[in-house]
Amino acid sequence: MAKLPSRLPTWNQLIGDSSEFSRQNRAFNSISILTLLILCILLPFNLAIGLREVSVAIMVLLLLQCIFYYCSRFQKRYKFGTVAYIAASYPVLGVTFYYNSGSLGPIMLLFFLTFNLLVAFTPRRTHYLWAVLHLALPAMMLTVEYLYPHLIPDNYNNRQERYIDILSSYLVTLICVYLITNYLRNNWEKEKQTAEERADKIALQNKHIVHQNTNLDELNHKKDKLFSIISHDLQSPLHSILSSLELLAEFDLPEADQKKLAEGLLIMTRNTANMLSNLLTWSKSQISGVNFNFTEVHINNLVERVLSVQSLLARKKELPDHYGN
Repeated sequence: MAKLPSRLPTWNQLIGDSSEFSRQNRAFNSISILTLLILCILLPFNLAIGLREVSVAIMVLLLLQCIFYYCSRFQKRYKFGTVAYIAASYPVLGVTFYYNSGSLGPIMLLFFLTFNLLVAFTPRRTHYLWAVLHLALPAMMLTVEYLYPHLIPDNYNNRQERYIDILSSYLVTLICVYLITNYLRNNWEKEKQTAEERADKIALQNKHIVHQNTNLDELNHKKDKLFSIISHDLQSPLHSILSSLELLAEFDLPEADQKKLAEGLLIMTRNTANMLSNLLTWSKSQISGVNFNFTEVHINNLVERVLSVQSLLARKKELPDHYGN
């Protein structure tokens, strides 16, 4: 004995997941299911009151609607289902008008219901077309009935049958309009919530961008300051080297002074090269994010060496040095 399914399919499974189906496609699937329910409700009422022609039309439309739903939901042929649904709706309304006693029956309610169904799942640009058709076709049918009343037969056997048919059609229309309106309202609220979440996300991204821009401005300021310091630190030893070379070129210095200047030039050149090497190492560490180790430097020795060279330069230029010579 075959087992029954553990649970009925959910509404999301019946109309298709939003990740696979477009909003219009899901709307058409929803309307298809709703239309099937409407037809299943109207069919027994029309059979009960003896409207065989209308019942046959409903059964044909019920079969067609099953095909439309299958094409849209399982074969993803949404446009075909939409066009076929629209193409079948108006002939069925015409047949219902003729065999359901014209304006004496519930045809106007069915026109109103069909219009709501079409508006619910078709693109906005087509709504004007449905509005024109639902104004023109009923007006034309009512005009024909008014001018040629003998063409439209009264198929109700008594007032009770007409009462049951109109009341059932009204209740079905009322329920369907509520369901359609509620469906559209829920979709609108979901889209509104999605838009608000997207706006919050954009605001958060903008805040993050502003924070990044602030950090970039701070980094640029630090970079400018660092370049200023480096430029000054490079300018001083280069000027000292230039002065030493000029002194060697312009004066015939004793061998001891030449040796002292040469040692000073070597020290300043080595220090400048070390500073550039350290600067490159620091730049690479900033790019790669690798930390670097500081080393201890004896400032007194460096200062004494620089001052000894500067004292020699000052004496040759007849300037007092720091020793008062």
